[in-house]
Amino acid sequence: MVIRLQDGEVEGLIAAAAALGVADPVVEGALRRVDGACVFLDEAGRCRVHTTFGAAAKPAICRQYPLVRVRVGGGERWGIDPGCYRALDQPDAPELALPPDTLVAQAPGDEAMEHAVAGMLRGAPTVGAALGAMLGERPGSSGLPEGYLARWASRLGSVPWAELLPQAGTSAAAALAPLAAHPWENPGFSAPDPGFDADARDVVARLVELRLVQRTFGSPPAVVLVGLGGALAVYASTAPAARGPALAAWTRVLRAPAMRAALVPDSATMGWLATGEGKPTGA
Repeated sequence: MVIRLQDGEVEGLIAAAAALGVADPVVEGALRRVDGACVFLDEAGRCRVHTTFGAAAKPAICRQYPLVRVRVGGGERWGIDPGCYRALDQPDAPELALPPDTLVAQAPGDEAMEHAVAGMLRGAPTVGAALGAMLGERPGSSGLPEGYLARWASRLGSVPWAELLPQAGTSAAAALAPLAAHPWENPGFSAPDPGFDADARDVVARLVELRLVQRTFGSPPAVVLVGLGGALAVYASTAPAARGPALAAWTRVLRAPAMRAALVPDSATMGWLATGEGKPTGA
């Protein structure tokens, strides 16, 4: 995830970098990343700015993480970023305290559609039913339209995982390694257990409500198709104890334009993935 800096933060971080022996910490207004990780992280994944100079020396976006605050229409909303590996242990709750300097992101978009989609996600009994409702299908045993899982598996099999996962950071790459190595020509999808099913719908609802990947995928329905499709893939490919971190990692990689380009490079591919009509780009 790109960590954009606010006015007044760059100078302090450059000074901290000089003291820590870190070269070129800021690139185009964001913290430089090495193999997907912030340049200030040590070998154990801890922030060297925090451990050396204290929490106050970190950028505001780092101090507030995993809290996200967005301005939508005439109001604001906030919650926990599902890309945090402990997000599923920290349900959004009013008693969580926002730091006084929490950043507020502007979030233009279709508020009515987003509200309807998030409500559908939280109200649907299963991932399959949520996807089926999104695609206008009548509820069935899974709620999924015929051929949907095969189309999704074909897209996952076309992703250049070895190229893309290192850009997501060490933790995300490790969490999604089973998904990347899975034989998608024989995907073995099955209906998720109730606990994972509820977690997956909650995670994707947060992506929609907090507008974390709308800029990448364009609309709430697209976020749901790709978010829940990935959740089914995580369930099919990953051991039970690792599914929570893999689901969080999936929400991280979705924010990379390179992942969007690999999965659904254009509207024709998205239409084919959703309905089976036409064909994906490059097929």
